[in-house]
Amino acid sequence: MRPSRKIHLLPGTRDWSRGHLFADPNKLHAIVDLSLPKDVHETGAFLGLNSYYRRFVKGFADIAKPLHDLTKKGEPFVWTDTRIVAFNTLKNKLISAPIVAFLDYNLPFCLYTDVSIIA
Repeated sequence: MRPSRKIHLLPGTRDWSRGHLFADPNKLHAIVDLSLPKDVHETGAFLGLNSYYRRFVKGFADIAKPLHDLTKKGEPFVWTDTRIVAFNTLKNKLISAPIVAFLDYNLPFCLYTDVSIIA
């Protein structure tokens, strides 16, 4: 019996043969069919789901800001064009594959580091 090359993670799947991390295909249909949240709690739940992948989405904070503003106390719960675009952008980034790929040492790359004198 040949060992599986896919490891199912919550909420992702790592395919070692290709070196990528994907959203779990069994859960994608629920995200594809997701409609605009109807209240602050649903919006927070959507942001929580996306926050797991935030480090893989370039500019996540800027994209999600209109949705975070929607969850603020005293903010009217109104879907503006900016908020709808933010919702759809995050949703599309979550269902697009791959989310992240492993480093290929055969290709050129730059490594940026943050250095601290104290730690």
